[in-house]
Amino acid sequence: MNNLPFRPSINKIFKEWLKSGIIYKENYSDTTSGTPQGGIISPILANFTLNGLEKIIINSILPLTKSKTQRTSIPNKKGSLRKYKLVNFLVSYVRYADDFIILARSKHIIINYIKPAVEEFLENKGD
Repeated sequence: MNNLPFRPSINKIFKEWLKSGIIYKENYSDTTSGTPQGGIISPILANFTLNGLEKIIINSILPLTKSKTQRTSIPNKKGSLRKYKLVNFLVSYVRYADDFIILARSKHIIINYIKPAVEEFLENKGD
């Protein structure tokens, strides 16, 4: 709830949504914590929590890519060279609902650059 970018009156709506209970096989049960499995609120809250992760990932590999000499030229179909930032070849990121995948060119980049930054980002987001 601390990651919602809304004023307190709007956050109250989300809090009430979390207390709305569940219906399973025509039986109602109160919810005491967390989000219902398969409920739309879970990915919504996760997306608010994960906002900014893309920037953290890119910033984590800046030591590998910020030099102008660390650019690569790739020939296109017509044979001419196009310059790309090395970052475009080092890491890719996909986020869907409350899951994400980070792909990198090497295990070294993941372990030494990306993983520590992502862990710190998630730690600061809380439970």
